[in-house]
Amino acid sequence: MPTTMLKSQLQKCYLFADLADKLIDQIASSSSVKEAAKDELLFADGELAHSFFVVASGRVKVFKLSPDGKEQILMIANPGDSFAEAAMFAGGRFPASAQALVDSELLAISRDKFVALVKANPELSLTLIARLSQL
Repeated sequence: MPTTMLKSQLQKCYLFADLADKLIDQIASSSSVKEAAKDELLFADGELAHSFFVVASGRVKVFKLSPDGKEQILMIANPGDSFAEAAMFAGGRFPASAQALVDSELLAISRDKFVALVKANPELSLTLIARLSQL
């Protein structure tokens, strides 16, 4: 995906909608595009959280399995939605699983690079705190 399209997709995301172009550029450079086929498991509950995601196209289901194997859907992420931020910020493991419901294109934002951006940019930190508190 060309950089201009990557930036455009990030600006559609609620978390990043009002950020300055410079910060969007830096987030874009911390991102990679992931293609996910229908029914592809993106990550499983308990896996190391190395990134979080923004849906560029398609739909993703975030879910938990109960001990008896019943699925509980936590959210359906649509274009412009982000998911797995909490695990990424906590620096731990994914607390749920995610699966593409249809062929999807995702922006995977590297945890290490993003955390470095947050530490270096108070504006980004404050915006994220405000946005996440409103969800």
